[in-house]
Amino acid sequence: MGFMDPGSVVWFEIDTADPKAVKDFYGSLLGWSFQTVPTADGRTYTLISADGAPLPMGGMWGPAPGGRGEVVSLAVRSADVDADMARLKDLGARGPCGRPGRRRRTLRPAEGPARHRLLRLAGP
Repeated sequence: MGFMDPGSVVWFEIDTADPKAVKDFYGSLLGWSFQTVPTADGRTYTLISADGAPLPMGGMWGPAPGGRGEVVSLAVRSADVDADMARLKDLGARGPCGRPGRRRRTLRPAEGPARHRLLRLAGP
């Protein structure tokens, strides 16, 4: 499976209250590198890159006001976003956010709190 083939994770985001712990753990375990950039709302966003990769593969949000907790979001390549959303809803996923016919739609898997484990399907 290639990077942009349907079913591939093409981006991920980690929302955490402890960015340093995430950097220390994954940096040492997987050799990831991190580049932190400011955002307009005063939070920090950190780009995550694999060793030797030409582009980042994901990002990490610093603490949110009010402490949303730990959240991981995945962006998955889809050849047909509407069909994949219908199939995932049949499997028990909650949502989606977004309108039919759009290239990106988001849903929450059936298990876990609503704020956890978001899946975004991105089409061509």
